[in-house]
Amino acid sequence: MKSVFAVAALLTVACATSPIPRVSAEPPPGLPDARAETEYQRELAAATATYALYDGLDTRAFFRSVLQSDHFIGVRMQRFALFRGMDAAQVQTLASEEQARLAGKTEAFLGVYASDRHFEDFARPDSIWRVVLRVQGHEYSTTVIERLGSATVGMRAIYSWMDPFWVGYRLEFPKVAMPPGTSAEIELASPLGRATLRFVVK
Repeated sequence: MKSVFAVAALLTVACATSPIPRVSAEPPPGLPDARAETEYQRELAAATATYALYDGLDTRAFFRSVLQSDHFIGVRMQRFALFRGMDAAQVQTLASEEQARLAGKTEAFLGVYASDRHFEDFARPDSIWRVVLRVQGHEYSTTVIERLGSATVGMRAIYSWMDPFWVGYRLEFPKVAMPPGTSAEIELASPLGRATLRFVVK
């Protein structure tokens, strides 16, 4: 009997990394070039960290995040440009401008689906969540958390795993050197539980 209670207690706070189900049948925008679309989805999957937070069998929140590494910035700008029919020079200009914007900071995109809107309060001054970035034994707190709002067509064109019911956030941290191969994690901790999103920088 004791083991049954132990399992029940564990399920109440357990976090799972099992596949996150889609909550909408509406497909995200895709490129007409099937090969380019497949390659982008491969890059996106490699850059995305995922966590599902449950209370027993009930969903509390789903999280997905992408660290904005130099490599992924280039991939993201390439996709942005393909949707708009831009040429290679314009893609390079876009990527350079984005890298300049991110100079002096480390940024991540966070997508959230919460079963209760009160769980999704990351940008509030009194948020229940503490958000940190950990790299090579060092911990960095957020300097900015910006709520981007409900998933838009533009968000879903880049972060194809965003469903219409998800909410996007921009997380900003101090600049951290993360050369290819660096392991990093973003931890989201609250009374609801703890989600650890793990990355290997490409």
